[in-house]
Amino acid sequence: MILEVLKHDGTQFKLAHESLRSDYEFVLLAIKADYVAIKYAHDSLKTNKAFIIEAVKIDGNVIEFISESLKADREVVFEAVRNTGHSLEFVLEEFKKDQEIVMLALLNDGNALEFADERFRSDRNIVLLALSNNGYAIKFADESLKGDRDIILQAVSNQGNALQFAHENVRADKQIVLVAVANNTTALEYAHDSLKNDYEFIMQLVTNDGVALQ
Repeated sequence: MILEVLKHDGTQFKLAHESLRSDYEFVLLAIKADYVAIKYAHDSLKTNKAFIIEAVKIDGNVIEFISESLKADREVVFEAVRNTGHSLEFVLEEFKKDQEIVMLALLNDGNALEFADERFRSDRNIVLLALSNNGYAIKFADESLKGDRDIILQAVSNQGNALQFAHENVRADKQIVLVAVANNTTALEYAHDSLKNDYEFIMQLVTNDGVALQ
């Protein structure tokens, strides 16, 4: 009954009896229902490194609510981002500058690039790693890379509509647009007007994928 409630609102765990909030196995089940439940777990668990490592393996976002000392523990952070890339948002700044930690996060979720240190968002290799996981990660890359043909090609190969984040000159590149539309026909919306008005190019799209014009 309690676990069903937690699936809808993890904050309700605060109403649970202390015996449940300090029960190792039950709290793990509560975290599985909603990671926010960790916020209301007994302090004896929130300061227990072994427990927290098990918890972040279930949902790395647990790291948002753990003690500062455990947030500073690299092993805990490592497990959190490896399991849930988005948890990079909640780690200490020093780990957002740690290349191994950032790469682990991106392997799990390319959009974790949003939370990486600025220098990684302008690093071609790091950005390409993010894009191999999620083309929309281009949204969080440095502006200098949004006009990089190879970078955008990787992005639209993964998610065609990532074309919307590319610089104008790239959105006028026929090959880039062809790849984007092949991935998602609605990507044509983001092509440069010069291509939308190019009869021969449009006919090529029709030949490749007639749905592109619907």
